[in-house]
Amino acid sequence: MKKIFVLILILLNSSFMCYANFLDDSPSRYLKAGSNNMLSVFVDVDSVSVERYEPPYYIVRINIFTDNYYKNEILQYTLRNFYNSDNQIMSNPIYKINAFDDHGNLKYNAEITPDAPKELTKNMPGYLIANIAFFKAYKMYFTKDYQEKYNTEMIPLNEIANAFNH
Repeated sequence: MKKIFVLILILLNSSFMCYANFLDDSPSRYLKAGSNNMLSVFVDVDSVSVERYEPPYYIVRINIFTDNYYKNEILQYTLRNFYNSDNQIMSNPIYKINAFDDHGNLKYNAEITPDAPKELTKNMPGYLIANIAFFKAYKMYFTKDYQEKYNTEMIPLNEIANAFNH
């Protein structure tokens, strides 16, 4: 009888277990930007670093993570956001990719020589990422539309998720 009771407890506990990883441990650092049935996208707001401050030109680096449930791996993309404030142009090519297991252990990495950066448009997730990176670096948004809408407030998470789910 005791063995049956223990077996039932084990079965009940295992049904309540959930999937979690290092991205879930720090929600204020890793903003969940969106998800679908195969993956989730996170913006690492603590990874922002300024590489160039020479108005009207700026370069700000930021990391983005995708948690790929199908492949059971987490990919970290290092983006360098290029800004030209004279004409309000942004681009953010990927320069580096790191792959991790669910515990944060590095599986492999790759340096990338990107093609010529392409201009970001308003409906692209990169447009939002570039604005978040600029905001974290300078406490203001790069584009006039975001600056007028949010001023000195961080973009609400539901709007970040909407940008990635379109």
